[in-house]
Amino acid sequence: MDGLTCIKRFEIREDYYYAGVKVVSCHIFYPQFIGHHPALDALNNKYYLQAIKKKDNCTNVLYPDAVQALLQGSKAFPYEMIVTITLTLQTNEIASFYQQEYLYTGGANGQTTRIGQTINTLTGEVKHLCDFLQNKNNCETCIKNNIIKQIKTSDDPSIYFDNYPKLVEETFHPQNFYLTSEGVVVFFALYDIAPHSTGIPTFLIPYSQC
Repeated sequence: MDGLTCIKRFEIREDYYYAGVKVVSCHIFYPQFIGHHPALDALNNKYYLQAIKKKDNCTNVLYPDAVQALLQGSKAFPYEMIVTITLTLQTNEIASFYQQEYLYTGGANGQTTRIGQTINTLTGEVKHLCDFLQNKNNCETCIKNNIIKQIKTSDDPSIYFDNYPKLVEETFHPQNFYLTSEGVVVFFALYDIAPHSTGIPTFLIPYSQC
């Protein structure tokens, strides 16, 4: 089989202690493509360097901050950086996944962020949202209208902010997507269109609808 046939998860994991107390837990998964195209090598290097940068952040930022908080009497430990990968679709030509980062540095809630990636595994090309929909010339408008309609007709629209139509228009980012067998899933960041309790809002757009 030519090109990429699988995507593997690699892991960087380290716990940091001070005076016998675990003050930071750093657990980072990052993707690596198995293939021979030079563009895949470049992507693998990019993902590896991103993981190393996050690990360095644990060492150089989270750890000193956690030690200082411990010395000041804080009990909110360990601080955490957890990065996971979820593979949502893989074919002979496409790998689609999202990376999700959870960062906790005390307080009631940690911060969760999500990044979607869809790659042509034969060429290493990063694919775009409208590449997978029929109405390529007007796909973003179609998607936003579809999302607004989904919220309006959902069982409980109150889990979104009252001005969600305006917020969908303002906070929609075409790079925030991944693929499934049923269609494109578009997501929004926490607090973009809904309170924290709603979680990360996701919307399935069947391939034939836009």
